[in-house]
Amino acid sequence: MPRQLLGSAAWITMWRERVALFSRLNWPVALLWVIVIVIAIVMYAETFVAAPLSLIALAIPLAMINGCGEELLWRGMYVHLFPRNIWLAMVYLSFGFALWHLAPQIIFPAESVIEFVVATLWLGLAYGVIAYRTGAVTWPALAHSLSGIVALSGFLAPSLLVLIANI
Repeated sequence: MPRQLLGSAAWITMWRERVALFSRLNWPVALLWVIVIVIAIVMYAETFVAAPLSLIALAIPLAMINGCGEELLWRGMYVHLFPRNIWLAMVYLSFGFALWHLAPQIIFPAESVIEFVVATLWLGLAYGVIAYRTGAVTWPALAHSLSGIVALSGFLAPSLLVLIANI
């Protein structure tokens, strides 16, 4: 959708940093990026290590497609459209991103839907800070994808694996 709305040239620029993440100016944001990934690894490492290789193989492309797609939709387009308005580029969209994550809860409810959505809000804010400060979706998309891989793409990859096994 962002590519259709903004055109190919703008879509490509969403991936280019205006300010490098790992620069002296952005060191707190780089630290935030590392913290987001470390938290995901700590949360899901035990499950990931115990997962069958087929599940991991399925989770990798699903998480990469989902992570890149959601970051383009929820961060890239708005950081590109509103580069000087933190509320429109980041804050409001983080609430939308959190509410967006209510939809999968209808099919695969978390233990606590409210806690999941609130956690997603904070994650959306972290991804938003990174995208806003760098001017690109590259680093949030990478973090989102890596988190999705170690989380084995939530319930999506296991569900698809069951469907494939039953064919």
